Amino acid sequence: MVTEVATILLHRTHSQLDSTPTQPITSCAPHHPVPPGQNCSLHASLTISSALSITKLIALPTPLTKHTHFFTCVLTLASIVHLSCWSAIQPLSQDEDLRQQLALHNGALKALWEVWPCAGRAWEQVRGVLREVFKARKAATEAGFWGNFMDEEAMGSSVEDESMLDGFQLTSLGCGQTFGSV
Repeated sequence: MVTEVATILLHRTHSQLDSTPTQPITSCAPHHPVPPGQNCSLHASLTISSALSITKLIALPTPLTKHTHFFTCVLTLASIVHLSCWSAIQPLSQDEDLRQQLALHNGALKALWEVWPCAGRAWEQVRGVLREVFKARKAATEAGFWGNFMDEEAMGSSVEDESMLDGFQLTSLGCGQTFGSV
């Protein structure tokens, strides 16, 4: 667990995972802006891998309430990584794994709250960011759906308008010829 936390702390600042959405989470993990770097994909990969390893610790068959308050900070840090990933991926992409991992972290922090009051504050902060990211993804999905629908509808009506105009021109030409020939 300590190795995973050290890996996240070491590589998170060099990864290209945008931590701006997680800025309100201040318990155990102050916000650090992430500058773009050259080996971003390696650092991001190591950060995500460590966060996944921490998530696996939650699923071990031991009571969460037996952990120290350090585990709260570990979960908060891993939640920041998962939230950064979730906010960065496309809204219509497959995100079920990330959503389940975030739900697991959320539940674990809530369970730790019974023993460690600092877990309650971390849970509220993580849950708040989780809601904001969810709302943003939902709005982007709806905008993408309705935007595409409106674009397709506009293109369809544009094609219909052009065919109607073409038909009108042909009819008027035919009428002109008809009147001219009579």
